[in-house]
Amino acid sequence: MRSVRLPVVVIAVALLVVAKRSLLGALDWDSSDDASGFRYQVTRQGNGMSAGESGASGDKWSSCRPDQLIYVYDLPPQFNVDLTTKECNLWWWAHPRNACVVYSGEHWGIGPPLRDKKFSALGTDEKLWADTGQHALEVMFHHYLEKLYPCRTLDPEAAAAFYVPLYAGNLWHAQTAHECGSNQTCCPTVPTLARLSSELDAALKRLPYIGRHEGRDHFVTMALSTYFGVKNSTCCDSGLLNTPYTRAMTILGTQPAEGHKDRQVNIPYPTAFHPVSLSDVTSHQSLITASDRPFFVSFAGSLNRTWGLNSGRDVRAALKEQCDLQPDTCHLLVCAKFECSIAENVELYLRSTFCLQPPGDSPTRRGVFDAIQAGCVPVLFMHETVSPYVEFLPELDKYSIFIPMDDVIRKGVNVIESLKKVSNGEIVAKRECMASILPRLVYRNVLRTLESEGGLEGPDIRAKLLAEWTGAYEVAVQAALAKMQHRVRKKDDQ
Repeated sequence: MRSVRLPVVVIAVALLVVAKRSLLGALDWDSSDDASGFRYQVTRQGNGMSAGESGASGDKWSSCRPDQLIYVYDLPPQFNVDLTTKECNLWWWAHPRNACVVYSGEHWGIGPPLRDKKFSALGTDEKLWADTGQHALEVMFHHYLEKLYPCRTLDPEAAAAFYVPLYAGNLWHAQTAHECGSNQTCCPTVPTLARLSSELDAALKRLPYIGRHEGRDHFVTMALSTYFGVKNSTCCDSGLLNTPYTRAMTILGTQPAEGHKDRQVNIPYPTAFHPVSLSDVTSHQSLITASDRPFFVSFAGSLNRTWGLNSGRDVRAALKEQCDLQPDTCHLLVCAKFECSIAENVELYLRSTFCLQPPGDSPTRRGVFDAIQAGCVPVLFMHETVSPYVEFLPELDKYSIFIPMDDVIRKGVNVIESLKKVSNGEIVAKRECMASILPRLVYRNVLRTLESEGGLEGPDIRAKLLAEWTGAYEVAVQAALAKMQHRVRKKDDQ
């Protein structure tokens, strides 16, 4: 099947529609009575920053609603910033390159800029791309909420919610490295994990508002699998999010954990794309809708895995067999040292019509978000790969292709031949959908966003910049606020 090439006039009209949808659609989120889209407008108040919402550009500026005010705690540094400085050299497997650089606070969590000329050749600005680690969300949200979130309050009495800047996932990484060195099959011992939980609770119980609503108005981020944090302190499971002081907190994380869904908000994996302005977003939307796509179907990663989910290994083996039989149709980018080159990955996805997204260590996969931001139609094999992200993604048939994993493994369904039956019109519609949801899936570059106004100070700047477009940070925080408010009301009504 050939990739679709549209006339220039049609593309221009489509891009205007996409841009409008991306701005208005991102404000449409409404999963609870308290939810509303984020459009910020600022007034200065004595307790720090406050901002308000409006439904459309140009509305009158007002102050934050009380239910949007967040207080950011200070924790002892061994639970967060020390992990990206003193302990970072121990993260032997958290990132295939230098974890001290990739997770550094100097780059505010997103990693250093990628100086690769390939981005310019692809038609995108290299300044919009960074070497972002898959487990960077804890560092990223800490910097966002502390430095850019317009409704941060410095008065805890006024706060509707409290952010606890615990790097639970990266703390687990550091302890693994301490005890295991380069042994990839090793985990921290139970006494070590129990000690960490005890030390964390000792620090948390000194926080003056931790007991308010039994912690239901507090939230944390989890960069590793949430399962590792909520299970009791056994081998490989830290239990840091299931202590007496953390077990009621809401969790922002990329992977759901059974038995704890009522307190989770599942958020997109961070990708390497970090726009600053609305023009950055709309330019990228133009790129993904108009890119030439000579590759029909592609895959970036390893199809010969010996670890991860058994079903994931089985479907990957079946996909490899099918791709080997049609090398001119299926393009593989085999990754070394856990991860493909980011520029090569972006190039492959921008030039492909379909991108295979089999499960790996878990059903969810960062590659789905890499594919969407490149306009490459994700081919999914488990509903659980995308179903957790209800605040961020529409129904899967609007932007992806679903082929049940059992059909591939047990019934011998040929994925490539099935994809050849998808019409050009359906492909174009899915790509337009991906372009329209792009803004709410990407994490803005916090540092460059503030620097774009000539400095890092000024609450008015924060609200003004965020008012331009709604991104993943804003959707995630609003979903967390709605979740916490619902849980507090539910407990109060009992």
